[in-house]
Amino acid sequence: MCHGAGGIAGHFRFGGRPATAPVMIGLIFVVLGIGFGESGYAMLKTIPDAVLGGLLLFSGIELALSAKLHEHQGGDLFLVLLMAAIGVALNPAAAFAVGLPIAYAFKREWLRV
Repeated sequence: MCHGAGGIAGHFRFGGRPATAPVMIGLIFVVLGIGFGESGYAMLKTIPDAVLGGLLLFSGIELALSAKLHEHQGGDLFLVLLMAAIGVALNPAAAFAVGLPIAYAFKREWLRV
């Protein structure tokens, strides 16, 4: 969902570090966009979808490792799974609209799982 976080995780996974990776990637896109225009976009389209899918897979794994299941307490895991299901079934906005009041109720201990 968050392209910025996935991009940073992907760069970190493949050797980039947060201090340099975003700056370098941003600079490359600016040079391609300003310097080459439409042909720069065509150059970016030559990257196969399978390569981008592989990068997305590793980025997702890198981001998932930061949220280990045993660290969730109480209704946190329930809320995460509920919002994931609603986000996939309907859309992320609906998941947010349902999840926010439930998270508030868990925090105030109005609800318990």
